[in-house]
Amino acid sequence: MTKKWEIIERLSDEELVLIANSLGRMYIGNVYKHTNGDLYTVRSITTVDINGKSYWGFVYDKSFRNVNHTRPMYEFLDGRFTLVHDTSKPLKL
Repeated sequence: MTKKWEIIERLSDEELVLIANSLGRMYIGNVYKHTNGDLYTVRSITTVDINGKSYWGFVYDKSFRNVNHTRPMYEFLDGRFTLVHDTSKPLKL
């Protein structure tokens, strides 16, 4: 069974960059709140290999800290993180 965000075919470097850039425009810089209350910022898009399968993933960090975490997008976007600030939309003051 294919999970959402699984990379199911071999892609060229150029194709990977195009897709990563597209995903980056949607997610990089966004701030999310974890179910434990901590805030995290998506810093970049990556690929994650799990049991021989590849998935799109996020590199993110706890806001105001310099420790990076990596998680497949299917886990990050499964409800354990809630969007707090979308950088593609203006901040409401």
